[in-house]
Amino acid sequence: MLQNINQHRISPERSKNIDHVALTSMSQGMIPVAADVSGKMKAIDAWYAIELLPTQQKAALITGESGTVRIQTKPKSLIVDWIRKIYRTLLRESGF
Repeated sequence: MLQNINQHRISPERSKNIDHVALTSMSQGMIPVAADVSGKMKAIDAWYAIELLPTQQKAALITGESGTVRIQTKPKSLIVDWIRKIYRTLLRESGF
């Protein structure tokens, strides 16, 4: 079932501990994890938590139901972004 959703919140930093076991590779989920010394599951790769809200008020959401979300973003060049950051830093530090 295809539904329109709105982005509610994107975590500014990567998720370190994964609280939902069903999402992890230990339970045949998509997020590869490894258990640390205390037994907590730590993500091996960088994964960011995204909270989404359905645009339809009465959308049928079932707890534990799995699915796929496709997010379209504008392409962004990391090199151009780094050059801009370096340029801004040089301007700021030079006193202009």
